[in-house]
Amino acid sequence: MQKSTRPGPARLGTIVATVALGASALFAPVAANADSATTAASVKPTPGTSSCQVTMRGVSSTQRIVSYTYSSENGKATLYTSKDEGGQIGFVPKAFAKKESKGSGSPDALGPTGNDYYAIAPDGNLWLIGVNHDGSLVQKKVNSTWGGVRSITAVPAISGTPGANLFALTTAGGLNRYTIPAGPTAPTGTTVISSSGWQNIKTLSYSHSVILPSQDAGDVFIATAKDGRLIEYTFPRKTPAKWTSKVVAASSWQNITSMAIGSCLGDAQAWIGTLSNGDAYLYYDKNSATPLQSDLAGLGRIATGWTPNTFSGWSM
Repeated sequence: MQKSTRPGPARLGTIVATVALGASALFAPVAANADSATTAASVKPTPGTSSCQVTMRGVSSTQRIVSYTYSSENGKATLYTSKDEGGQIGFVPKAFAKKESKGSGSPDALGPTGNDYYAIAPDGNLWLIGVNHDGSLVQKKVNSTWGGVRSITAVPAISGTPGANLFALTTAGGLNRYTIPAGPTAPTGTTVISSSGWQNIKTLSYSHSVILPSQDAGDVFIATAKDGRLIEYTFPRKTPAKWTSKVVAASSWQNITSMAIGSCLGDAQAWIGTLSNGDAYLYYDKNSATPLQSDLAGLGRIATGWTPNTFSGWSM
């Protein structure tokens, strides 16, 4: 899988420019209707006075969307759990990703709240799921040929804008990229990045975007592999098949089944990694612009008993 070394691009920012979120939006208080909040000693704060937030999303065995949000500010941390984000979706997805829109009332969204998700059902149907203001769901089957996809993760750009892409790992070991169009519809424009060679990758999560030496934009992802490696990949937007990679850590990441990447003020990041038994672990990357193992700090287990059906990706 190792293709070349990291090109050393200039950083675009933690979120793609088209998302256009300021610090106040990134670290807004978690909704008061969260089912529970935990501030026990097991919920460790990120170092110093850093402000961080990361959300891991999943679907429970009762087929409801679940959100687990970690928030840290000035040495104090809280873990919020919401187990009733909308009604039952009718299945437990094998792949799941958030579709970005301009917010409540956006014509790009299926639901009036602007909270939309792509979900692949076990039968291969691709659904768009929107959350209504009363917590109920509106659903639309947008494609029926996604049975060969095992995982999806999105670049958090507003649908229909440059950089709004969905990456998909296939059951055959390939990696595809799709364009997320405006409006409540299916991804389009399949780009086959590789038809094989990616079967060893377990999780793939968007991290940030950069300007490459070619002046093209590049999207940076963090991956965990079955052999224990932690890998950073950079995909040029114009030529994604010419990706580059850097092994950040050579071992010990093989048990991670999903990875959510959130943001801190500045270039730091907070990550949540889950295990198959529902345990959740917190990580802190003090400088996401440099793919160095020395930048990473493991802050230990912060929760147990989460649904095993959690999904990787950027999660603000």
